Amino acid sequence: TARINFEGAIILNPFDRQARYWLSQVYQLLAQRFAEQKSWKKAADVLEKLVQMDGSQHKLFASLGNCYANLDEWSKALEAFQIAESVLRESEMVDISGGVAANDSAVSTAIDSSKLFLYVYYQALANMRLFNETAALAELERARTLARNDADRELVQESKLWAIWDNGNLPASEMRDTLLALIDRGEYKKAARGFDELLPNLRTQRTRQEIKWRLAQLEFIYLKHQEAAIERMKQVIDFITADSTEIALTDTLRQQYLDTYGTMCYNLGLKALEEHKQLRALTYFMQSVTVPWSYQAKAYLEISKLSYNNPANAVEMGKMALARREQLNPVEIRETLAIIIEGLRRQRRFTEAKVYYDEFRTINSPL
Repeated sequence: TARINFEGAIILNPFDRQARYWLSQVYQLLAQRFAEQKSWKKAADVLEKLVQMDGSQHKLFASLGNCYANLDEWSKALEAFQIAESVLRESEMVDISGGVAANDSAVSTAIDSSKLFLYVYYQALANMRLFNETAALAELERARTLARNDADRELVQESKLWAIWDNGNLPASEMRDTLLALIDRGEYKKAARGFDELLPNLRTQRTRQEIKWRLAQLEFIYLKHQEAAIERMKQVIDFITADSTEIALTDTLRQQYLDTYGTMCYNLGLKALEEHKQLRALTYFMQSVTVPWSYQAKAYLEISKLSYNNPANAVEMGKMALARREQLNPVEIRETLAIIIEGLRRQRRFTEAKVYYDEFRTINSPL
């Protein structure tokens, strides 16, 4: 009601300063209320009128940018945050001592650095959502120079890593996030189709391997396409094994790829054992030990068990398992030692068998 009356008063007398002042106060109260109610369109409409009345408050433009961001109107959000930065720079008293270059770092010490950082950072985010690759990276670099503390720098770094995930392919980065959200909601088939469609649109081999890995996990765990999943993971393993570049060697997901492939093969080996398909199980366990995954010893132990009729191989595989004993639990260690002892005895290697028997007796003796 106050808004209607004050707007009416200004129509009757456009030069009524008091009415204009009170109307601006009403607009600010309405904008705040609409924002609290998450009525972003109403808040944006009020703020648009407010900045026309008073374009000297950078916070109003920032609030307007926030409204448009929540409405996914990123072009308008970007423009609002650009104006917010410009008004902040122009309206604040900037005092830079003589001889100091008037760059962002110097200016940020003289004006509200917290606001300046956020306005620039939000411009970067808006450009990212608009898929403006060059502009987004440029604004992130500006934000980095304006960062006030470690939290700011970490925020910028996380955003930059997102932006360069596929060498600046911003639509791909956003699609990956969308597909991961589908997985969180349990929409596995839809996510798998999305990953399959995303693969040919990726720019780098590194990101292709990551998406293949994620797709293989969906196929193996949720879609029950175990053979297809293992074949896909084999492609990933072949790539990271053949690629000796620094990027491949330092990929943070490298060990996860190895663990996924090793675990898949190991689990299918156990499944084959339950179905009394020993030869098939042996094949999967042999595949499992071809990569240095985190529980490789367990696969070696299973191969050793299946090698009962070949004592030399049983001993060799048992020793390979024991060489990684930190991957075995106490029961599995005792089981491995027993297999080695039996295999050595059957080969009449009694002296060597005694060494393992002494260890076996030690770990089985009561405290």
